[in-house]
Amino acid sequence: MAGKGIQDLVGQVMIDKEFLADLVQDPARVLAGFDLTGDERIVVQHTLEKLVRERAGNGASAKLTNPVNIGIGVK
Repeated sequence: MAGKGIQDLVGQVMIDKEFLADLVQDPARVLAGFDLTGDERIVVQHTLEKLVRERAGNGASAKLTNPVNIGIGVK
């Protein structure tokens, strides 16, 4: 049986806000649990960076929240 791939990662992100928060805060640790190609890892990391930049708007930081404050990202 193959390991968890990109479809599993995307599915988990869509249904689990805590997982997304962990992914944003420590992508290397979270991605270690998935069997991704080098290109897939790059796409995931670039997408996360883009989301944080968009969330920050014109400011220098982005407050990432769910029902509990999960952290602050800095450009």
